[in-house]
Amino acid sequence: MQTVTKETLSLEEFEAMLEEQPATLVDFYATWCGPCKLLAGHMCTIEPNYAGSVRFEKVETTKNFQLAKHYKITKLPTLLLFRGAEQVDRVEGVLSAQDLDLRLRSKLQLH
Repeated sequence: MQTVTKETLSLEEFEAMLEEQPATLVDFYATWCGPCKLLAGHMCTIEPNYAGSVRFEKVETTKNFQLAKHYKITKLPTLLLFRGAEQVDRVEGVLSAQDLDLRLRSKLQLH
């Protein structure tokens, strides 16, 4: 799973990154967050299923506070799914790898 390469991103840089891909799943997390680590493992499990169709990214909220504030990230972990720069789904908390896979397929209409 990719971690955003710059430590901090402006909203404009983040949106430009989103527009580079047809779909992006962004994990807003913190290094001290236990559930975030659990979710990261589930994301790594399903990421190979989406090669070429969904980009997986991580954004550390403590280093990107303004970005987290813009997207109203109040719980960790929070996943945001984007099509281009448009947010199409939001998940707060941990999902199993199977539930995350089913949700992505449903939201992206993949079979």
